[in-house]
Amino acid sequence: MKKIISVFLTALMVFSLAGCANTNASKKSLYSASLSDVEFWSAPATEKVLKDSEYKGTKNAAKLDVVMAKAEYESAQIIMTPKKDVDSYDVILGEITNEDGDVFPLENVKVYNQKYIEVRKVYDDYYTDTPMGFYPDAILPFETAKAYGENKIAAGDNQAIRFSFQTTSETVPGLYTGSFTIKIEQASKTIPVSIFVYDTLVSEESHFKSMFGAGWSFANGELDDTEAMYDKYTDALLEYRLCNSYISRGWVFSDEEMAKYVDKSFKYAQNPLCSTIRFPYATDVAYVEIDGVRKKQSSFDERYFKKYVLAYAYKSFETGYNIFDKLIIYFGGIIDEPGSPEAYERVRIVCTAYKKCLLECAEILMQDTSIPAT
Repeated sequence: MKKIISVFLTALMVFSLAGCANTNASKKSLYSASLSDVEFWSAPATEKVLKDSEYKGTKNAAKLDVVMAKAEYESAQIIMTPKKDVDSYDVILGEITNEDGDVFPLENVKVYNQKYIEVRKVYDDYYTDTPMGFYPDAILPFETAKAYGENKIAAGDNQAIRFSFQTTSETVPGLYTGSFTIKIEQASKTIPVSIFVYDTLVSEESHFKSMFGAGWSFANGELDDTEAMYDKYTDALLEYRLCNSYISRGWVFSDEEMAKYVDKSFKYAQNPLCSTIRFPYATDVAYVEIDGVRKKQSSFDERYFKKYVLAYAYKSFETGYNIFDKLIIYFGGIIDEPGSPEAYERVRIVCTAYKKCLLECAEILMQDTSIPAT
């Protein structure tokens, strides 16, 4: 293992609504909609249908057609557009089976009420044709929406209900059919459901690198800003094979906190769904020689960088697991999106310092006789 540690190091990393509860029960409107006043239709799950704008695309039939592999998630949406106010609506799931009687478990079907956020101004000149209005944003578990009285629609609005389907490695491939029901008042609308499962298994282990910025001021939307709450964000992303930009609320550089961070990195690295762990860094200045000239530029703190590299290396030797396989470094605050000669020069300086630090760490590890030669 000692012979390949320098490879680990030099190839280390790629640069790379809640709503408020409505305590007053809504009063039934004298002009509330009946089932015949509501248009039911569908659009691809990736289509963003604005709440308050007439949809210009093709409105598909009100049915749920899903094609998926084993051990994955797929989604679909049903949209309702009423001519009159809808005071409340409900969703009832029905049995889904194949021709041999195999059942698609309803616990693997999640129902969400679509919430919307208002876009009042388009700031990017490139998107001048983008309409303003209420865009689909958060999705709320449908039972929660019912509890808070959010299962209602204003006349003329589009309201989506999203359905998430999950298969496992044990799901029998083939075609499953059935129906769900949407109730408005006492009337019911039947929604046909078709799920085709290919005999193809999605690997449990994820290899696709990802880094979602859930850590950016997440506490502003939570009443709980503890590490435990932050971990819920990380774990929720991992459920969908996505990785958080950070695995901790903040980067730490004391010896004790660094050890905790490395241990936490190791814990997440063991999860096959986790493909990416971001390497911490602190900002500083660097003095490097480029083309025979000694230059100073904003860079990363080399002391902490090397301490983390060595800590990860020793953890890898201790456990027999190469954590470097999942580490990346993204110097976002230093060389992200360079757009000037000065910025390009800073990229050269940072990259030079980066390589120098890795080689120095490799030399330390090669000289450490406590590390087994194998």
